[in-house]
Amino acid sequence: MKSAETTVEEILVEKILTNVYPPHTMLPPERELAVLLSYSRPVIHKAIIRLEGKGLVTIVPRKGIKVNDYLTSGKLGLLESLYHMDRGRFPSLNNAMLEFIIRNLEAMIRQIHKMSPVKRKKSYDMITSVEINIGHDVYIWVHTLAMLSGNPIYTMLVNEFQIGILNVGNAVVKEKGASVMKIWLKEIEELMIDEAQEIGTACFDRFYERIENVWLK
Repeated sequence: MKSAETTVEEILVEKILTNVYPPHTMLPPERELAVLLSYSRPVIHKAIIRLEGKGLVTIVPRKGIKVNDYLTSGKLGLLESLYHMDRGRFPSLNNAMLEFIIRNLEAMIRQIHKMSPVKRKKSYDMITSVEINIGHDVYIWVHTLAMLSGNPIYTMLVNEFQIGILNVGNAVVKEKGASVMKIWLKEIEELMIDEAQEIGTACFDRFYERIENVWLK
């Protein structure tokens, strides 16, 4: 069950992204927002602090709450608010997030493919040992791949996108079934031991289209 401040945060995120409160304007004062949204002022304040942490607003002492342009100041945490909303509400942001995650998968595979055959085979054995039965297993698979890449930045990015990856995994497993997801991931796994000199993007483009048709339809 969502907390009151989470609910208020999502309401304000939607109003900001739909230009009810445009960039470079000021939000109504907290006391006024409390009346408009029918929540207490402490709840409104907590939600505003969250928005500031995600780069959507700036609290200006003695002046109020300035709305930022998320394209210049927004942080990845902003996406967390979108995960709980209607998937079709902000399609450009959802598509951008999905594209970003999948291109990172591609980069991880490329990095693993540069390893010695022994290391590649070991990585392949580890990733194929991850069981895919529920949506959460998809996140475990992605996190395992990030760990195997040896680059801690990928692991941190996966941690940041945890909720989004979980939602994608849940959607695909629910609609297509775990067996289908296993087949899709198997195509990516096979690239780890492919002896080709270069890893092409076709497999990842196909993976994006498949996920998009399920998650963003």
